[in-house]
Formats: sequence, structure tokens, C-alpha cells
Amino acid sequence: MKLRYIIGILALFLLMVGTASAETFLLTNANEPYFQGKIQIQVNVDEANGKISVQYLSDDVPETPLGIDTFYYNLDGSDTGLYRISNVMEGSTDATAAWNKNFDGTTADGFGKFLSRQSLNSGGDGGISDPIVFTLFNSFTGIDPNTYGHRVAIHIRFSDDKSTWVTDGNGSEIPEFPSIALPVAAVIGIMFIVGSRKKE
Repeated sequence: MKLRYIIGILALFLLMVGTASAETFLLTNANEPYFQGKIQIQVNVDEANGKISVQYLSDDVPETPLGIDTFYYNLDGSDTGLYRISNVMEGSTDATAAWNKNFDGTTADGFGKFLSRQSLNSGGDGGISDPIVFTLFNSFTGIDPNTYGHRVAIHIRFSDDKSTWVTDGNGSEIPEFPSIALPVAAVIGIMFIVGSRKKE
């Protein structure tokens, strides 16, 4: 009896811990009609550790992906902002020096203004075979969408001199494990509590 009651309380406690501090979603919304709905870029957001990673997953076009060379994110990454980027890794390579910081709120073509931007000095091949991981100076809680409804955007180059901007908005979110497990734990907890009360 007591064991069931304890299990029920623990399950409810899991529910109250809060939502996950990590999230994964896909960028599929391209500004070039040729690429629209044909590209998938995965974004992993690790709020607790202040990291955002981007990586090409797949496409449905004959051209070869060459590299991601620009990254917009809608957090204040200004020189005095809490969310400026301290380090950029491309796989196991420290690529921090190769990326220029630009915090002037510039526009990702067709997707509105973002608070911060990182761009390569020259086109590289990052983000194709390995993720590009941007580490911020601080942890954060969520990325608010800009006025167009987008949180992040990237620019990716392809062979045959083709390229496009890709963002979320119309992308699909992949639920993290805690977002699935917590409601299940809550239901199990309630069942244990109700069951133990009936037997009393």
C-alpha cells in the first residue's frame, strides 16, 4: 500500500519538474521555391548548456550540399548581450576564428530580422557531415520567434552555384523524451494513487 503511494507521488513529482531544457526541430521552410520543402536541417537547442547546433540532414534535389555559411538566431548576442557566442565547433574542429559575429539585426532574406548573426569569412563545408555547434556565454530559456514567427535561420550553399535560406516556422518539431515521458508518468502516478485509495 505504502509503496504504491510513494510511486504515485514520485511520478507526480516528475511531472512538476518542468519541461525539457533541450529541444530538436527541423528547418524545412526555404525562401527559394526550388528548395521549398525539399531540405531538412536539424537544429538541436540545449538551453541549460547554452548550445545550439545545426546540421544538414537530407534533400530532394540533384545538387550537392557544400556547407552552411550563415546562422541567425533570435537572442541578444550583442557585445553586451547575455547570449553572444563564445565558441564555434565544426565536428571536432574549433572554427571560432573563421566565423564573423554580426549583431546588427540583419534580415534573412524573406524571413525577417533576427537579433544575432554568425557568418563565415568564406564559404566552408561545415554542417554537412558534422554539426556546427554554437556555444553561448550563458544558458537561456527558449528562443522567442521574430516578427515573422521564426527562431533561427541558416544559409546553405549547393553545387551549380545554388543556395537558399532555410528556417523553421513551417518546420516540424521532434518531441524530446521528457515531453512524452512526463504526461505518461503523471497518468501512472494518478492510477497508483486512485488504486491505493480504493483498496483503503
